[in-house]
Amino acid sequence: MSDRVRRLAGVLTVLALVLTGLGAPAVSASARPAQGDGVELVKLVDLKVERKPEPVGIDLDRPRFSWIISTTARDVRQESYRVRITTGGDVVWDSGVVESDRSFDVEYGGPVLKSTTGYEWTVDVVTTAGEASGSSQFRTGLITAADWGGSRWIGAQPPSRDPLVGWDNYTAEFDFTIDHVAFGAFVRAPNPNNALMWQVSVDGGVPRLRPHRRVNGNYTLLANPGIDISSAVTVNQLTTQSNKLSVTVGPGTDPSSVHVVTRINGIEVESRNVTQAGTMQRGFIGFRSDFASGQPERSRAHAVKVTRTEDSQVLADIDFSTGYNPFSGGTVVNGSLELVGTVNTVLAPAPAAAPLLRKEFAVNGPVRNATYYVAAGGYADVSLNGSPVSDAMLSPGFTDYDDSVQYAAFDVTDRLVEGPNAIGMELGREFFSMTGGNVWNWERPTWRDEPMARGVLHIEYADGSTERVVTDDSWTYREGPTRFDDLYAGERYDARFAVPGWNSARFDDSAWGVPRIAAGPRGVLVNQRQQPVRVTRSFPAVGITEPAPGVYVVEFPNVIAGMVEYTVQGPAGTTIRAAHAEKLLANGRVNMSNNGGFQAGFQTDYFTLAGTGEPETWMPKFSYKGFKYIEVTGWPGDDPPPLSAFTAKRVNTDAEQTGRFEASNGTLTGVHEIVVNTLYNNIHHIPTDTPMFEKNGVSDNGTVAVYRAVA
Repeated sequence: MSDRVRRLAGVLTVLALVLTGLGAPAVSASARPAQGDGVELVKLVDLKVERKPEPVGIDLDRPRFSWIISTTARDVRQESYRVRITTGGDVVWDSGVVESDRSFDVEYGGPVLKSTTGYEWTVDVVTTAGEASGSSQFRTGLITAADWGGSRWIGAQPPSRDPLVGWDNYTAEFDFTIDHVAFGAFVRAPNPNNALMWQVSVDGGVPRLRPHRRVNGNYTLLANPGIDISSAVTVNQLTTQSNKLSVTVGPGTDPSSVHVVTRINGIEVESRNVTQAGTMQRGFIGFRSDFASGQPERSRAHAVKVTRTEDSQVLADIDFSTGYNPFSGGTVVNGSLELVGTVNTVLAPAPAAAPLLRKEFAVNGPVRNATYYVAAGGYADVSLNGSPVSDAMLSPGFTDYDDSVQYAAFDVTDRLVEGPNAIGMELGREFFSMTGGNVWNWERPTWRDEPMARGVLHIEYADGSTERVVTDDSWTYREGPTRFDDLYAGERYDARFAVPGWNSARFDDSAWGVPRIAAGPRGVLVNQRQQPVRVTRSFPAVGITEPAPGVYVVEFPNVIAGMVEYTVQGPAGTTIRAAHAEKLLANGRVNMSNNGGFQAGFQTDYFTLAGTGEPETWMPKFSYKGFKYIEVTGWPGDDPPPLSAFTAKRVNTDAEQTGRFEASNGTLTGVHEIVVNTLYNNIHHIPTDTPMFEKNGVSDNGTVAVYRAVA
């Protein structure tokens, strides 16, 4: 990029920030404008508290007020202002007439505000063109720790602290086909660097079993060049049909050894005692592929099943024809897991599904006001009487949980009904309880725990009495249909686990469990200052290609940060896989290259159908991706999916764009649009660095931020 273009881009970026970052002026409903000869000269618009119109949840000692003078006259200046705060008709603070042109960040100077209280405020201004007044309102939040009294942190019961329990003596059955050189499988693998790796090879035109022991990343071939298994299977069979590699592992002759029996297509081909296997007394299964003579090994796994020896319990039963891939490596294509080149992936027990939490309560009279305050370790998707309390997503915002924890506040006055009501919360992991490893080690920050939430519903009745509904051990809990969520990896949603009516009153939750009562994060609870993250634009799919049989690449108009809404009809258990990317490879498939070391996968969603006989619609709620394309596999039926099955949703902090830039030079207009889109793609509660890869916060200065937006 030339210096001239950089300078121009920098100017456009600053302009984009100005046009994007300001709220659009809105006339106060109760503004009283100055008039002259029947024509409005001055009026007050865009009345805000802490930069928000009519906010709910203000918990600052000295909130700040602002307004904008709108006038058709020229050279109008404010000469003085007066701010008054009232509640229930009583004056709480009167600034008096202040001779000043200040109309923003006017600080409250009265007594301590009460928690969970509605306040009205009025501002009167005198300008060189006349006088004007405006009124608005705000509601306070939970200002002190005592205001949360009686509420507890609740969430899912924690998973087993030892994930290897039960993974000792078992039979692993791998259905596979070799496309080039070899197929490799891990057993007794606590991790990919310590495992038994059993390889079936057709190198040199001879079918061989090549057993390996891997300790701390170093392989030892236990039979060189391998065991000839041509009496059990031919090269033609291994390369043209599905075969079954069965590996049974059990106790060896001493505590540091493992006994292994191997069968191919039901025929025993070897039984051996593997020594020096002390790190492999328990472990999962997985897949391994690499390069041979400079060429990538290629194979396909069709299914894998693991059965424990002692009680025949099925530890894993994975059919890749559904499109589901619980491994971080390999790609499901045409119902099989493709293993090409370097792949080292081990199945770990799935983390707990997103918890559903619910509470029924009664409303005993007309309600004047009701506000729900909710903090979360992770995300809390809140519903009341079966409907979302807000259009906010990925809420509350991310913080350093050892320092502060944000809570959101929602006005739910109109959502309550006299009689039985129900609150529902589904919790997502966010950075608080990520399970997949990555180069930033988000799977093990100091605050890491399972998802949890803390909430207070404050009800003010028409007669002046109040009532609180709080999170505690009276709530009920079960796992929901979001079986997995990870900000980097994506989500797995299985509609067969959906619970109709769970967040509505009179639902039978007698079979539900009791939530965990947790200590909660160490940080101080504070109201979310920034605007919420919302769906701000929708984009229809504009094209679809089929670069390989059964592989569909769907294109959208722009690179966005967000997710896709899917509408699919098919049999129960059908799983649609969608991998998201900003670019394509030369072969027309999506480019999933990354440097984040994402052990739980990367930007891929899975949607498993309930098979209702009707179109089923789903959109992820606990992750977002950076993408222009999605690669779809597992689509039901023989026909390609229609474009109408996919709608891209851009999500970002809802900072309103209040201006436009257009030049006679189309390139300049285009650069400005790119800069604005880039900024939107990188604000999700905090400024972030790339929506596809890092999603991490940045703290650089404005100059660097300008460069980042256009570089």
